[in-house]
Amino acid sequence: MSKAQANPIPSDGIVDRLTGEQTTKLKEFWKVFLRIVHEAPKYPPGSANGDTSNQEHDLNGMNGVDSSPPPLTFENEIHVAREVLKKHGSKRFMESFWRWINQCYADTMVLKFLRARKWQIGAAINMLVVCIQWRIESGVEDIDAWGEEGLRDAEGFIKQLEMGKAYAQGSDRFGRPVCYIHVRLHKLFDQSAKALEDFILFQMENLRFLITYPNDKFNIVFDMAGFGFSNMDWKCVHFIVKCLEAYYPESLNILFIHNAPWIFQGIWKILGPMIDADVRAKVHFTRSPEDLKVHIDEKHLIKQLGGTSDWKWEYDPIVPGENDKMKDEATKKELAAERNTLLAEFERVTRLWIASPDPNISKARRVLDNLLRIQSFALDPYVRGRGIYHRKGNIVGDGRVVFEYPGLADGDAREMRGEDKAIGALEGEVRDLLRDLDIDGANILDKSKLKL
Repeated sequence: MSKAQANPIPSDGIVDRLTGEQTTKLKEFWKVFLRIVHEAPKYPPGSANGDTSNQEHDLNGMNGVDSSPPPLTFENEIHVAREVLKKHGSKRFMESFWRWINQCYADTMVLKFLRARKWQIGAAINMLVVCIQWRIESGVEDIDAWGEEGLRDAEGFIKQLEMGKAYAQGSDRFGRPVCYIHVRLHKLFDQSAKALEDFILFQMENLRFLITYPNDKFNIVFDMAGFGFSNMDWKCVHFIVKCLEAYYPESLNILFIHNAPWIFQGIWKILGPMIDADVRAKVHFTRSPEDLKVHIDEKHLIKQLGGTSDWKWEYDPIVPGENDKMKDEATKKELAAERNTLLAEFERVTRLWIASPDPNISKARRVLDNLLRIQSFALDPYVRGRGIYHRKGNIVGDGRVVFEYPGLADGDAREMRGEDKAIGALEGEVRDLLRDLDIDGANILDKSKLKL
């Protein structure tokens, strides 16, 4: 039997590591996606904005893209996507789409859905559009916007943070963040059902901001020590699985079920077949600290599971005024306008990129990708609530992520990730790309729309 090994960063299928065929699929996705958004009504039927039959669209035409309809096979598969766009209108939909992208590269998020649907364009588009519909209708955008401050009065929400039922801490051997869930601390009636779902989504949303390039996944460790039937919550498990399958696809690296007692074997016989095969393949049963250390260095593993760091979870309470910037409507409006200008230029250049193999167009698109990331860091405190991972210093706010490991030697006591894609590095990459474009592709970007 071969010795277990940690999952390395994939050699293909992610940003900057695409095969030629994968790049073609990515371009085809954007081509069809932008087209169906362009063809959708700007506002939903019956809205206060009047007739939707011939509305002006946010997207600036279809310059550079073949205007013929998508292939019939796509039409059959994307019927639901078209209905969602009609229901919410392209304006509201794209606002949520770009809010969801946030500080990521847009392709990073799109590629998750392409991989989840085995590179089938229509199925991937349908899945992504339904995910955005869920974000609009489920309230997850409100959780993202106000964080803990907006949820502090929900029955049992803060209590779950205080007891350390679940939290993110440290990284695996390839830099992916780790979320620990101590199942023995969960009791069905300690919080309302809504507060529990909000707590799960709060953790999922924050995990997204603890992932650093080139990674696009996280790990979950279910610590099953002390588990009994009183801790079993079928509805909660189903919700977590649904999130991983449909709303955060291809975001899970490994889900460890650690030190499960014998009574869980019967539960797994029922639960396992109910889980999507791709997610089920990422479930690892582990018994000893050595099993976990294959994937998580002992310096990064929490001590109660066999690690060597002295780190322990402590909840840092909400700080009065930590979200005051969200009340500054003037600055928020100014920054949002800057972002909308960049987004319009990104969509325009993306259409050129779809239709052309010119490497200079790819460089121009990367310039805009980086500028959008830089701008999102400036906008973030005005549109997204601060939270526990900001107060602990894990989320720095410029693309860097920091984890502390007290009790270790100085060189190991602090881990900083993401420096190569933090603001300073992104600004340097933009300068280098613009220098190349001034020589070979000076007319691709509309620099009047960029703050350089």
